[in-house]
Amino acid sequence: MEKILIFTPIALAFGYLFFYMLWGQGLNPKTFRYNTLFDNAKLVKHLIFAFCFFIIGIFRLKSNPAGAFYFVPLIFILLVRLFNPLFQTLYNRNIIIATKWDYPPRGKKGIKISDRIIGALILLLSMISPIILMILLEDA
Repeated sequence: MEKILIFTPIALAFGYLFFYMLWGQGLNPKTFRYNTLFDNAKLVKHLIFAFCFFIIGIFRLKSNPAGAFYFVPLIFILLVRLFNPLFQTLYNRNIIIATKWDYPPRGKKGIKISDRIIGALILLLSMISPIILMILLEDA
């Protein structure tokens, strides 16, 4: 039973990021669900979901350090919203987070190397920050 409780927040974190936010109607990143974060009405729904998991994570953190993975949705949303104004200023469009297997848009409004770097950084920080938090809490 304890292994299931450890696996659950990790599975939810990966599921939220890779199977929900980075999934769309096709392989074009402009159809991925993370684009709903740029619409303020839909952002509120995502923030409520993320804060619910954040609160669960706070209570689970004391009994199970893997509970830090409940923070991933909120971290991802905050990082996307933090970096998006940079792309609005530079390219007059939202950030495009694409993987190697996607078909990102090309041309003037297409994906740039900065999209790939910042997108990878957002995903990496979203998944690494709970691990760093777990390490810091073990030392405390």
